[in-house]
Amino acid sequence: MPDEESTQDQTEGGEEITIDQALAIARSLIGGNDLQGAAGLSARILELLPEQPEALNILAIVTCESGDLDAALGYARRAVAAAPNDAAIRGNLGNVLLRRRDVDGAIAAYERSVELGGGNPEMFNNLGVLVRGRGDEDRAEDYFRRALALDPSHGAANHNLSGILARRNQSKEAMDRFWTGVLNTPFRNPYLTALAYDHAGRRDKAVELFSSLLERDPDNPELKHMLASFSGEDVPERASDAYVEKTFDRFAKLFEQKLKGLAYRAPELVAAALASAVGPPKADLEILDAGCGTGLCGPLLRPFASRLTGVDLSGGMLERAAEIGSYDELIKAELTAFLDGKAAAYDVVVLADTLCYFGPLEAFARVAAKAIRPDGVLIFTVEALPAEAAQDFRMDTSSRYQHAGPYVDRVLAAAGFDLLARNAETLRMESVDPVAGFVVSARLTPG
Repeated sequence: MPDEESTQDQTEGGEEITIDQALAIARSLIGGNDLQGAAGLSARILELLPEQPEALNILAIVTCESGDLDAALGYARRAVAAAPNDAAIRGNLGNVLLRRRDVDGAIAAYERSVELGGGNPEMFNNLGVLVRGRGDEDRAEDYFRRALALDPSHGAANHNLSGILARRNQSKEAMDRFWTGVLNTPFRNPYLTALAYDHAGRRDKAVELFSSLLERDPDNPELKHMLASFSGEDVPERASDAYVEKTFDRFAKLFEQKLKGLAYRAPELVAAALASAVGPPKADLEILDAGCGTGLCGPLLRPFASRLTGVDLSGGMLERAAEIGSYDELIKAELTAFLDGKAAAYDVVVLADTLCYFGPLEAFARVAAKAIRPDGVLIFTVEALPAEAAQDFRMDTSSRYQHAGPYVDRVLAAAGFDLLARNAETLRMESVDPVAGFVVSARLTPG
């Protein structure tokens, strides 16, 4: 058998190179995405040394990348047989087995690689994912932390660890890991990236991000809204019709599923406020669900209603609301314009998680007073402005508006409403943080 160190191969130009040099070239070809070149050179090495482990390992990588998993497994097993104590080769066997969905085999190969002194951030992250899938979160956490000890900015390992920590109510580290993961994951969601910059104390980078995106797409209503929320400049009095339509049409199919993960409570809270204001349901009220969305309030309001109408700007949301079957009528319209066209039409107007897209509330309160019958009831939720804030309202980086309680009281009184209740409640969760809000009920003063 030829001696590996002294065996010579030749380049196309006739220059002799060693096997080690040929292997180095093959590895560089893989790095340059020249899989065919790497495969050809490795095959030439195997003609001289049929069980050369690194050449076999390179062929395992190449055939795995090209999708020939049977061939890849064959080369990987031959490489391990030729070099059973090589940690990197054992780790690559784990990669091939993982691509073949042999989870137990992949775990065994990776763990043997670690025992042999191997292990890199990607391998430890893979191991964490695999053992987590087997229900062992303690081992998974250990592997994710080992990945991050080698590469603190590893995006996937930060994300994966944050999920375990959140489930264990280790909220502070969970959030830090989540946002670090966002900033170190290939760019997908500009809003999440902007929030991650903000979490890191670099709101200027979030503003820069949206500004650069707007240069390429200057008419995009979502980007305009996001830039305003992070920069505090050119803040609109309410979310534009174009923003609301585009955003909620896009989320319509997944909206309810997403809200379930946020412990969303607004529909139940407004329904309870309605019962407190009007008593037990008698199916005798004309009710408007303004900003009805996918109709989550519909089944809760229906027992109170002789007629239940829903209005929303998003056609996609209204399609989902129609499937529920609780509404007598669903109308696509901007709610203040719709209310302005009504006179004493409703006994009750309800808005669940809708006025968080409005800044000043005066115009809304005036048209609501016009549309509600004397002695009728207005019920809504708003997100609460922190007590230390000096403003009446502001747009938050969540892209929603927050309102001060005393401001809400003044607006209602000026429009002719008597405040029945303004209760502080948690409306839902935002990541791991509760969203504080008010559930407000008021009665239109007769006369």
